[in-house]
Amino acid sequence: MPDLGKLILSVIESLQPAGQDVRDEQGKWYSLQLRPYRTVDNKIDGVVLALQDIDVLKRKEQAFKQSSAFMRSIVDTVREPLLVLDSNLRVTMANRSFYNGFQVSPEETITKSLYELGDGQWNIPQLRVLIGELAPTGQAVRDFVMEHNFPAIGHKTMLLNAQQIITAEQPDPLILLAIEDITERTRAEEERWRAAEKLASAGRVAATVAHEINNPLDILASVMYLMGRNPALDQGTRDLVKRGEETVQRITSITRQTLGLFSNSSEIQNVALSQVLDEMLELLSGKFREQNINVRKRYDVQGHIHAAPTELRQVFTNLMVNALAAMPTGGRLALHVFASCDWCKPKRRGTCVVIADTGVGISRDHQRKIFEPFFTTKGGKGTGLGLYVISGIVKKYDGIIRLRSSTANGKSGTCFSIFFPNTKVGEST
Repeated sequence: MPDLGKLILSVIESLQPAGQDVRDEQGKWYSLQLRPYRTVDNKIDGVVLALQDIDVLKRKEQAFKQSSAFMRSIVDTVREPLLVLDSNLRVTMANRSFYNGFQVSPEETITKSLYELGDGQWNIPQLRVLIGELAPTGQAVRDFVMEHNFPAIGHKTMLLNAQQIITAEQPDPLILLAIEDITERTRAEEERWRAAEKLASAGRVAATVAHEINNPLDILASVMYLMGRNPALDQGTRDLVKRGEETVQRITSITRQTLGLFSNSSEIQNVALSQVLDEMLELLSGKFREQNINVRKRYDVQGHIHAAPTELRQVFTNLMVNALAAMPTGGRLALHVFASCDWCKPKRRGTCVVIADTGVGISRDHQRKIFEPFFTTKGGKGTGLGLYVISGIVKKYDGIIRLRSSTANGKSGTCFSIFFPNTKVGEST
């Protein structure tokens, strides 16, 4: 200790005790205390030096500072607002996201009680419940939804998560409180829900109208059929009647597909996807042979799901018929069934069905609209409801349908991939 002499002289001159922490050559820590030495006749005659071993205490203090600095760096890196509270619910640490998000300063936050922050704006019954659930058990609290109107930032919906933190250096547990602002997400979900309700209501009205006009259309179709076979009509009139008959058939197809969106087609049961695909292949086998289309299938799994068989038949028939239309002069149709996971949620397991053709393909502009109602690439021959209906069926069973297509010369074709999540018999989706 090079300045020990100066420190001794300072104590003698000031007659005041002094002290500091020092280390020996091996790096061990001591507390050095210096006091003036008085003789029996009350004269200052030197300095008493005392060393106390504080090595363990000092190393714990340094470890605590290092862990605190490390924790602070982590807290500051996290984008969502974070608070660290002591056992008395006083703020020991907050990150920049908290200060920026709630428009407060460190001086207004650090050492303050949680319920005193911002003139008591955090003194919220819901938050007291959250902390109350955490304190007795020490178990983490997950996804606690809280709504509150903050004076500075307005009404907010927040997702709170709380966890006790216990370290060797800190005898009392700390509480880490994470605050996620989900106001916009909640608002968007509510808007989507309202839009879905409006669409459902409009669909129910459309289904009702379709049902009401379906019977008169059947009568009209019968009348047109009989008129077309009247021998007294000339050829021109016959042609007009035929065009009218085709138009009535098209309207009938639209009304039936509209009704199919809201009708319970059949009883829900355990269905093997591969079996339904084979049924549809058998039904359309003549068309495939007629158009010189080579069908290749690969079933890695049977793919059992809980669904209405008639609805699944509608999905696969529609896609196969579209493939036929895309390959009028021949080509290849590939069917593949395999175990898979949700493309957006990998932990959700299920079955994927792929139906791919080597047809003319679908342009990018049309791909954006392909699942919209009444949009068709078939001109007057299509109703524009087929893909819209099957998209609704897939969503009904919590599935996902994806489209990939190319119109490139020599590489054209379309691939539909449908994911169905695993379900158990007796479980509704």
